[in-house]
Amino acid sequence: MPVMIDRPLRAVLRALKNSDTVRNLLADINSVGEFTDLYEHEKMLADAVRVETYRKGIARLIRPGDVVDLGTGTGVLSLFAAQQQPKRVYAIDHSPVIDLARAIAEHNKLHDRIEFLQVNSRDLRLDEPVDVILHEQIGDELFDENMVANIIDLRDRLLKPGGRIVPGRFALYLEPVQLTDAGRVPFVWENLVPGLDYSFLRDHPLAAPYTEDGYHHRWLEGADAERLLCQPEPVLTVDLAEISGIEDLPRRIPVRRRVTTPGRCDGLLVYFEAIFDQEVRFDSCPLWDRTPSWGNKLFRAPARDCQEGDVVEYEVSFGDHTRVDTWRVEFA
Repeated sequence: MPVMIDRPLRAVLRALKNSDTVRNLLADINSVGEFTDLYEHEKMLADAVRVETYRKGIARLIRPGDVVDLGTGTGVLSLFAAQQQPKRVYAIDHSPVIDLARAIAEHNKLHDRIEFLQVNSRDLRLDEPVDVILHEQIGDELFDENMVANIIDLRDRLLKPGGRIVPGRFALYLEPVQLTDAGRVPFVWENLVPGLDYSFLRDHPLAAPYTEDGYHHRWLEGADAERLLCQPEPVLTVDLAEISGIEDLPRRIPVRRRVTTPGRCDGLLVYFEAIFDQEVRFDSCPLWDRTPSWGNKLFRAPARDCQEGDVVEYEVSFGDHTRVDTWRVEFA
């Protein structure tokens, strides 16, 4: 049973979470806790698409000069960058895992070009600006690792005019999806229980407190997604070289999609695309015969059978882009 919090108190808690200072603090606490878990780094290193795309992107976009690798973790991106013979790579991370990254660099004889700094990126000070900000600050829902705020802070303080952010462009997708029969969990009012009727709960006031906040989105196992119903199109895109802050992103986005593959719409699959340049990119969709190291959320919807040519309309709203529990989806 969920803990019931008075609405005024809930409003205060949400306001606190939405302040920039608290948001950054919570992101820092979460990242230290998550990324001192070696298993999280193992999953990222085992994601062959992620690793190979970064290797190719770095080979194409890193040139002689200075590089800041934001959130270096075990240092794999710094090592790829060092192989391109830059002047200097500043590998920064505020977690102690940076000691492991330093040892890996020494073992691979690439440490001469890398300076490891255990520091929060907002406290990083250098004697001169750098040519490249290299990063993998990408959350499961793109923005939830505070990517925009962290990158823009470094960009405005430390990046040379005309410098590069690698990767610098991103797209967010919320795609109509059919789940496997085994993976689909009906809403309580959709369940067909022999001899019983649960349908009255759909709009019942007793059910309302249980359907707030994160009720309509759930983690999705990759094997539970069967197919997308429409040709994928991003609901929003962001260029980290141009945006002035996360407040520039739209808060409400109406979406109108035409079905190209008949099936049952069970909700919206959330994934992102990271774009290095015209040729080098990857995404976190779990349907392309791979297992990405990122997880995926599903925004649930009452089951709806769709035929080719049908139109699916919905509106996506963002209370706070960095917190998926504040996102809402309303279907027409």
